[in-house]
Amino acid sequence: MRARFPKQRPTLPSAYAALYEQEYKRNRGSHNATPDFKQRLENWMHRRVSEVRAPDGDILEIGAGTLNHVPWEHEERAYDVVEPFAALYRDRPALGHLRSVYRSVEEIPATLRYAKVVSVAVLEHIEDLPSLVARSALLLLDDGVA
Repeated sequence: MRARFPKQRPTLPSAYAALYEQEYKRNRGSHNATPDFKQRLENWMHRRVSEVRAPDGDILEIGAGTLNHVPWEHEERAYDVVEPFAALYRDRPALGHLRSVYRSVEEIPATLRYAKVVSVAVLEHIEDLPSLVARSALLLLDDGVA
């Protein structure tokens, strides 16, 4: 039986990769004035995650994508993100609110600790979920929330 983790994603040919990036960004981009069901559901998830109160300290978001969760965290805290797909956040206004951007949790210095670690509708896409969860737990303050 094949191990479930880490998952292996095939490399896309360059023409498909460009199309994938274009469509992914379009899907994650701004929405019209009358949000569809998908957008309402996403807003509900962001609201629920942002309502979780944490002790004083920094926030880490796993799988930040287009940085659409950043505005939901209203408290003035240092905000770091993990996002390997730089094309998603490269031109986003919320980028100016971040302290650090990492491509993986392994890049985060072991000396950092977070009061809150969040992830919104991302974990099902992670290639090595057990490692990510373990490393995230090590980065969490003793009284932190995830």
